[in-house]
Amino acid sequence: MIPDRFGKYRVLRRIASGGMAEVYLCRLTGEEGFRKRVALKVVHPRYADDPRFRDLFAREARLAASLSHPNLVQVFDFGREGDAPYLAMEYIEGWNLAQAAEQARQLRVPVSPGVWRHWVDGIGSGLAYLHEKGVVHRDVTPSNVLVARNGAVKITDFGISRVAGEGRGHEGTRSGKSGYLAPERIRGDGATASSDLFAAGVISAELLLGRRLFEGEGSEEILDGIRRFDAETLPLPGVPPALAAVLRKSVAALPADRYPGAAEFLLELSRIGPPPASAPALADFWDALFPASREEETAPDPAAEPESRPAMVKEPEGRYGVMGRTARAGAAVSAAVLVGVILLWKEVRQRPATDAADAPAATVVPAAPAAPAMAPLMIAESGD
Repeated sequence: MIPDRFGKYRVLRRIASGGMAEVYLCRLTGEEGFRKRVALKVVHPRYADDPRFRDLFAREARLAASLSHPNLVQVFDFGREGDAPYLAMEYIEGWNLAQAAEQARQLRVPVSPGVWRHWVDGIGSGLAYLHEKGVVHRDVTPSNVLVARNGAVKITDFGISRVAGEGRGHEGTRSGKSGYLAPERIRGDGATASSDLFAAGVISAELLLGRRLFEGEGSEEILDGIRRFDAETLPLPGVPPALAAVLRKSVAALPADRYPGAAEFLLELSRIGPPPASAPALADFWDALFPASREEETAPDPAAEPESRPAMVKEPEGRYGVMGRTARAGAAVSAAVLVGVILLWKEVRQRPATDAADAPAATVVPAAPAAPAMAPLMIAESGD
């Protein structure tokens, strides 16, 4: 049963249910017609009376509230409803990066160089800020990066993040998703800024490849693939050699062979990478992936809202994003493919001539059978 409210927050609907917490879309109402939608993360009722889970949740709240950066999901309130603590977070009207990438693959709409650069810059900038604050995220994955039509790129989920100097406790190799664990973490070393950057490098390569970099039947097979991975053999068809070299360095097996920090990685991208997409180009690309999927900032009452709304899900280990079906399948596929081609043409046309020789070719996404269009999904913070 969905509760009616948590403290001053009126519940509109439940949008996620993880192992430790549930997430609700809520509305905060104030004077003079003020209304603000928030994502409320609430400790699951079965853990509400467990002191260990309450302490972990309070720790996440304190850490997240101490951070303020455009590329991090903002946390601005912490409270309790009965025995259950809750965390009020910025609500991002969008999808997670895993689902956006899967949508592009299914619709055969390539992630254009400018959009790729914008997303990668957002991830790198958020990590640079975290690392400057001495915080290691430890779970940098596509499902923990939110992207939106307006260009927002937000890292979320600080449930297993750690501040430098804190006790490591029992980290193990399961703190984070298998396909994004750096080799040193698989060997049992602690998470570091460099291991966060390895995960960001994997994401960057996957967006260009249109597929998961490390795949397998189970987590052990995936981890074994990371152990045996040689970055120098990473295939990046259609990517200029200089940019390919940057990506290979970002996923080097040894931390000493990677970039010393996110700032250095971003600096190198700014020197040899494609220019970031403009705001109109980002919006056009978004509409190609998710046609007719807009929400207003202040939604009407729940009774007036349609049943089919963006949902929050967790990224499974074995697949690169999970989507639902929609009745407008064939039309959306055809339209998205056509718009994708137009978007690439528009972006190349807008790019200065001096950049044309250095810009990477359009990403070649592996051919896939025609697939139904996807119902939009959204990810916010969810903990394992």
